[in-house]
Amino acid sequence: MQSNGDRDRINRAPVALGEGGVDSVTHMPSDPRADGASNDAIIAAVRDQTHLLLGRTIAFTADEWAAPTRLPGWTRSHVAAHLVQGALSLVTRCLAEEAGEPWVEPPPDPHALDVDALADGLSLQIALDTSAGELDVAMAGLPEWSRVPISRLYEIVMHAFDLDPTAEHLNVDETIATWLLTFRIDRLSRFPGLPSLLLMADEGPTAELGPDGDRVAVMGPAADLLLWLARGIVTGAVAGAVEIPHPH
Repeated sequence: MQSNGDRDRINRAPVALGEGGVDSVTHMPSDPRADGASNDAIIAAVRDQTHLLLGRTIAFTADEWAAPTRLPGWTRSHVAAHLVQGALSLVTRCLAEEAGEPWVEPPPDPHALDVDALADGLSLQIALDTSAGELDVAMAGLPEWSRVPISRLYEIVMHAFDLDPTAEHLNVDETIATWLLTFRIDRLSRFPGLPSLLLMADEGPTAELGPDGDRVAVMGPAADLLLWLARGIVTGAVAGAVEIPHPH
């Protein structure tokens, strides 16, 4: 039997999304600012989450940097090197957006990542801190429509989670979890092969993914839905989850 809360979530009309994917129908808004967040608020969250990450990694020993993560074949050093490369890449994107010029994300370079991951822990820590500072300065001049801040927030939060392969929950508040769930749904909407889904977050947002048809209802807290959509992890707080592809 459905509770009143479940009926309220089911009856809430999905929010239309302007940037539809091949198999997408309607979704949460593609821009988290539709949930009341400005880029300034998201950038502040990036700073906070970066500080938490740096406070955690500063204590890593050499063995802990070499420890495996949730990502196959990646050590913690790989994750750190990836975050450094990502920050520097986003700096170039910020400069392009400010200048009104097109920007194309460079393709992944696994060899360069492996080389960067060979650095010692102190060097990785310094590179994480320095690159984060450069990106923070670059994001200050972005137009309000830019998606760089939410992209970086997603990367920091998810890769901080990846550092511990035994972790089962995201350590973020409901507001950040809702922003990131919105962002993840928008990203997934561009990929074919999804089943017909109706997502209902406990915090309120409702979204449809996949082609038209009988939709599988998946309910739970935004952070738990995000873990399922991003990492295939089904916590005890999620009801109705099915197997889905997990494109990066």
